Amino acid sequence: MIQAPSPALPWLLEGRHRDTIETLARVRDFLPEDATIIPGHGRPMRPADIEFPLSYLRELDAAVSKAVEEGRSVEETLETVSMAHYGEYSLFDWAHTSVNVPAAYRHFEDGGKVAGSS
Repeated sequence: MIQAPSPALPWLLEGRHRDTIETLARVRDFLPEDATIIPGHGRPMRPADIEFPLSYLRELDAAVSKAVEEGRSVEETLETVSMAHYGEYSLFDWAHTSVNVPAAYRHFEDGGKVAGSS
């Protein structure tokens, strides 16, 4: 689901952040530039607006992957992966800290590939 235009962020309630990255990129690339997207909340968007949540998810992926590779616990990862520059979103603290970072961490903890691994 495309939840809302920026500064809203995806909620990874079921995890699967890498699937979300792939799906959002495919949707963005499929749609003509002038297509109108009606998100679940907020104002209509253009396909280019999908880049905001994609940037967040890619940064989240890289940062959590690095923390796991360094052997950090989920608590330590939450401290190091603050990504405060996305903090304009009214639900940032909840979505990022309580949902998204732990979901990405579980992905890597459960055997998902970390950046730079084969």
